[in-house]
Amino acid sequence: MKNLILFHLFLTQPSTASEGSKNDFPWKEFGYLNYRQLGWRLEGCSASSIRGAVAWHLRNGSVSQVQRNGKTFIKLTSLGKEMLSIKFPCLSASEKWDGHWRLVVFTGDSKQVVTHAAYRMLRKILQEAGFRPLERAVYLSPYAVPDATRTALTKLRLLPMITAFETRSFLLGDEQLFMNQVWNLDKKTKEYTNIIKEYERLLTILRTSLSLTSSQKISCMRIVSSHLSLISDEVTVPDQFYPEGNPWKESLFVLRRLFASLPA
Repeated sequence: MKNLILFHLFLTQPSTASEGSKNDFPWKEFGYLNYRQLGWRLEGCSASSIRGAVAWHLRNGSVSQVQRNGKTFIKLTSLGKEMLSIKFPCLSASEKWDGHWRLVVFTGDSKQVVTHAAYRMLRKILQEAGFRPLERAVYLSPYAVPDATRTALTKLRLLPMITAFETRSFLLGDEQLFMNQVWNLDKKTKEYTNIIKEYERLLTILRTSLSLTSSQKISCMRIVSSHLSLISDEVTVPDQFYPEGNPWKESLFVLRRLFASLPA
């Protein structure tokens, strides 16, 4: 629930903001939600558990609160956004692709015995940084190795066990086909498209009925749960590899529009 609260606050659009475009992502400004609005978004969770989770975030500085007209409103802080980005790294991705590919190979160290545990740690760290395995001990990413990843590899004494290469072009093969295969873009696009269609259906209902029934709210939260599962596994792929637009960014914008359409 703690991550869910941060996610919904992340999606909350400031009252003074326009809808914007995907070029505005990642968002830097967030709006406020009161406890009733949080309760709607966390359909099925008790009021006491929501208040307990918010209290935890307040103690840790990941949310702030203000009093307005006798109501308490909650807002995401910069620390909260940072915490959310650990669980959902793509939410803070803003780096533009420089056209280079990075290849990391687990070569081992002649001075150390390479254990299965060491390899598992390396694999976990690289995959969390957005690298995809091409084969055992070979990983690829369109982005540079993040500083946090270098630090983690250094602390675990894994840095001497890898060799990293950088290249700008393919001598043979097609980049787009390669990306589709390694990152499974067609499957991901289809999954996000289905979620967007469900959100658009709910938006249509809101335009005519101005509210959702209890069963529709529960259906919406189930879709959001599936959406979150997809985003938690999302690895940032350069936008140019999505000819019809980046589907996970589009899904976030549609969901933000859906929540902005709800009655205050």
